[in-house]
Amino acid sequence: MHLLRKNFGAGHIIVWRRIRPTLYRKRDLDADLRANPWTRSLSGHPLKPFADLGENGQRLVWYTMLRDPIKRFISHYQHQFDRGGREDYRVDFRQWMETFPRDNWMVRMMAGEDDLEAAKQIMQEKIRCVGFMEKYNESLLVFRHRMNLPGFDVTYVKPKNVAARTEVARKVADKFDEFRAEVIEQNKLDLELYNWALRTLWAAQVEEYGAGRLSCDLEKEFGAQTESIGSRINLASNYLHRNLYYKPFVRLDKKLFCQYGVSAEENSS
Repeated sequence: MHLLRKNFGAGHIIVWRRIRPTLYRKRDLDADLRANPWTRSLSGHPLKPFADLGENGQRLVWYTMLRDPIKRFISHYQHQFDRGGREDYRVDFRQWMETFPRDNWMVRMMAGEDDLEAAKQIMQEKIRCVGFMEKYNESLLVFRHRMNLPGFDVTYVKPKNVAARTEVARKVADKFDEFRAEVIEQNKLDLELYNWALRTLWAAQVEEYGAGRLSCDLEKEFGAQTESIGSRINLASNYLHRNLYYKPFVRLDKKLFCQYGVSAEENSS
């Protein structure tokens, strides 16, 4: 997300959903594009490829970044434990697994339900670029190539959006054998999706890019880096736009939506 902000500046929006469940819908996209006609990039958890986003949605070019499902599951526990804001989130790992539906998260984010084949189909037909956190730098280069963004600066000074505290996750990892069977069972669809995407989609993307060229570009692009003046200006403009314009706009839009209800178009559907 940091790279998107530093490349696109105010042209990048981290989207907000207006109502629960956490899903960005057609009316949200239409409203955001009317209010932000200069938008070049969207990101955020509410933005999901299974949703019908209407005519404007047809203009979107999708990409995704997958993560090893076991690491993701444990990291989700760490995040909720530290930042959930509720006392009932701060439970031991086994109780958390039994209480909160965080299993097969990637399949559900992709397809809207626990449907592996639907997730695969969406990834094949709708997602132009599939990256992997375990191949982060390679994924950035493939992303730039597949998304046709020749001027996109993929370099970074240090990792962004990394959890500051990891001790809870480390404790789980240290005694992972106690939980291995349950964690694998809860995430078996995600494991299948991840391994399938790595074998097929990623392999095809690397072949298209060229394995030798990818190795050369990794050495060339990711040396010691500093943030350029242009990157700093873009980051500042994104911060100002998000906090002084986009957030107030969404709060007003959300208030009007709650006050006046759904649009006539949605009522007729």
